[in-house]
Amino acid sequence: MFHFLMEDGGVWWRAPINAFCRRVDSPVVDIHDLVMWNSFSSFVSVTIFEQLRGRSMIYVNRRKNIVKGKYVFTLDWHAPDVNTINAGYSVNPGQHKCGHLIQRDDGNYAIQPNNRIRLWDPSFTTKKGSNLIERLVNETIWDVEDGDKWITSDDDRYEYDITNTTERADEENPFPYDKMKNE
Repeated sequence: MFHFLMEDGGVWWRAPINAFCRRVDSPVVDIHDLVMWNSFSSFVSVTIFEQLRGRSMIYVNRRKNIVKGKYVFTLDWHAPDVNTINAGYSVNPGQHKCGHLIQRDDGNYAIQPNNRIRLWDPSFTTKKGSNLIERLVNETIWDVEDGDKWITSDDDRYEYDITNTTERADEENPFPYDKMKNE
């Protein structure tokens, strides 16, 4: 839902995406063909990816029709605090989706997730129409601090003198932390 300011100074709130268009002659489009999902959280950030701004794109609506438009901005739902109870789908890797606001060629606006869109950049998109990889849902919570594979130095060095503990382990001392030395 969106809040908006009208030309007469009126402020309205909780308007769905199908309340907006950029042309008076824009056709009325069912909201189900404009948006796939309800909001994933009450907390959202808006990002304009400059490399994508104004780029031609398409999306596939629920009726499996290809709809043409241009990129405007991206909505990314999130949980603002790790202590939020029931943060919902926005923090679940297999369910999290951002929404790209698309200015449709027919004058309407749509919000579509990554897996429903294709965006064209003439200097980069050189294999238009082909799938380079099989796109699967990412269900992994990535964490580079999830184990004992490395430790930093125990001093105030800016570069941290990182040590790979798996390379330093040996049969005599499988826990080589006591072998750490400043080199």
